[in-house]
Amino acid sequence: MSFFDTRVGTMSPNSQLEHEKRVRREIANSNERRRMQSINTGFQSLKQLIPHSCGEKLSK
Repeated sequence: MSFFDTRVGTMSPNSQLEHEKRVRREIANSNERRRMQSINTGFQSLKQLIPHSCGEKLSK
């Protein structure tokens, strides 16, 4: 049993719903941050593979 499960039993239905929404939003935000970090890491890896001059900045 998690902290979430034990806490929900003592809350009113309205505050329980708000708590569940907040927890779901935090999880979604965390997943989105992880997804964006993965994408950025992939682009960094690709950037290293593209040939370019030393003094020349790569364009977007």
